[in-house]
Amino acid sequence: MAKRIVDDTNRGVVGVLVFVLVVVLAACTESSEDAPDASTVRVYEYAVGDAGPGGGTVFYVADQPFACGFELSESCYYLEAAPSGWFDGGKDPAASASAASYEYSPLTENYQGTEPVGLGMHNTRNSDLAGKPASPGSASALATGYKGGGLTDWYLPSLEESVLLQKNQVVSSGLLEDWYWTSSEYDSYGNHCWGVHMFNPASQMNPPGGFVTPKPLEKIGRGYVRPVRAF
Repeated sequence: MAKRIVDDTNRGVVGVLVFVLVVVLAACTESSEDAPDASTVRVYEYAVGDAGPGGGTVFYVADQPFACGFELSESCYYLEAAPSGWFDGGKDPAASASAASYEYSPLTENYQGTEPVGLGMHNTRNSDLAGKPASPGSASALATGYKGGGLTDWYLPSLEESVLLQKNQVVSSGLLEDWYWTSSEYDSYGNHCWGVHMFNPASQMNPPGGFVTPKPLEKIGRGYVRPVRAF
């Protein structure tokens, strides 16, 4: 009887091809499972240094949304500073703080950098809740009176927002090497607000690390004003 001769060459090739195909399919499946859901990936519209909707400069972009607005009921990702010359085309104005007390800041008397971003408008306009509008010509009145870009949501930045502006001021021109008002109360007595010192990034007189520790300023004193807005 003639023996049947089986050629295993093709069978071996087919087997290898099937194995490779299985590996490739498995890798694709695993890759698709690990890939982030396109619906959860945030595409940022602005970057630090970009022109903002209000005609100013974006100086902060958050990784996660932060509470903002008068009632802290809105969600924002960006902070924008008013442009140089925002006040009648000249330098930033000096003013005293509002005679009406701001809301007491949750901070301790020593700056810890723990105040959440987004409290600026809430702090600035809090006096309206008690029927005490900001004194004309005060820091808070100047900030809220600015209408850059036709927008009405400008305010005096909180302590943490001012610190962010200080650290990124290279993107926001015209800031003076002096103390600027924040809208954060220093103590429960209502006599002081936190102040943040701005400086020229190119100056040889910069402190180590380019940072000046915030300090309390008497409300009857004078400080400079640069409005910001959150969006």
